[in-house]
Amino acid sequence: MKGILGISYTEDIIENGMDRLDLAENHYTEKEVKRINEEMKKRAKDREGLQKKWERAAVVFDKMEITDECVMDKSVLKPGAGFFNLIGFELLAVIIQTCNLILYTGTFSTEGLVPLLFSAAATSLFVLLTIRCGTGIVRLLTPLKRLNAIGTGIRSALIQKGQISSDTKVVTEEKGLFYFVYLRGGTVREKDLFSACVDEFLGEIDNQRYLLYEKRSWNKMQSYFSVPGIFAKTRQDAGAFAQAMRKSIGNYKLVYTRNEEGRKILLKGRRHAYANQANNAEARLCGRKKKVKGALE
Repeated sequence: MKGILGISYTEDIIENGMDRLDLAENHYTEKEVKRINEEMKKRAKDREGLQKKWERAAVVFDKMEITDECVMDKSVLKPGAGFFNLIGFELLAVIIQTCNLILYTGTFSTEGLVPLLFSAAATSLFVLLTIRCGTGIVRLLTPLKRLNAIGTGIRSALIQKGQISSDTKVVTEEKGLFYFVYLRGGTVREKDLFSACVDEFLGEIDNQRYLLYEKRSWNKMQSYFSVPGIFAKTRQDAGAFAQAMRKSIGNYKLVYTRNEEGRKILLKGRRHAYANQANNAEARLCGRKKKVKGALE
C-alpha cells in the first residue's frame, strides 16, 4: 500500500498507505474481520460516492505535485543543546552591553579615546551576537521550527553535493499530534532523496558509519543523529554534511564509529536515541507518506 496512491476514506485527499482505508486499529478477531469485509462491500458498491470523492480530491490546481512527506510525533522534537547555547550567548551579550552602558555613563569619564574604543567594541560585540544568536533562537524556538532547520540543513547538504539542482523549498506543517516536512518543487528523485535523508537522519541508530553527536545535550534522545548513507561513503562527504547541519541545528560533532571511541558513542546511541526507544517501527520518530498537493496547499 505504500507504493499505491489512492483516495482517502477519512478526507478528500490522495495519499498512499493503509491509513487512507480507515480500518479499525483494534485486534482483528473473526467478528471484526467480517464487519470490515461488509463495510468494504458497501464502499465498493458506492461507485457514485467514490467518483465524487475523487472529483473533490483531484481538483486541478496549478503546479499539482506528489509530495513525499516525513511524519513525526511533535511531542519528542524539542529544542536541543544548540538552542540553549544560543540563549546563553544572547544573555552574555546583554550582560556585556549593560555593563558597558553603566561604566561608560557612570564610573568612566566619557572623555578620551580608550573609553570610547571600549564602548564601541562592546556595542559591536552586542550587535553581532544579537544578530547571529537571535536568528538561531527564532529558528529553533519551537519543534516545528527545529524540524524546518533540520530539513534546511539536509537540503543545503544535498545541494552542495550536487544531488538537488532544481528550485526547491523545505515545507513544514502541523496537523494534530504530528509534524510533516517535505520538499516542494524539484523532481521526483530529489523529493525521494530528501525524504530518505530525513528518514535516515531521524531514524534508528544501528551500525552507521558516521553519527552526529552532542555531548552536552539536555535531552539524551536528541544527542545522536545518523549521517545518511549518501554522505557516509567518505570522510569528506560526512564532514560536508556535518558542516551544513551545524549551521542549522547547532554544534554537533561528527563521530566515526569504526574506532574504539566512536564505537562507545554508537553503543550509547543505540540505548538513548529516540528512534531506538520506540516499541515498534510504526512508533519511531519519522515515517514517510506520499500525498498529492496543489500550489494553494
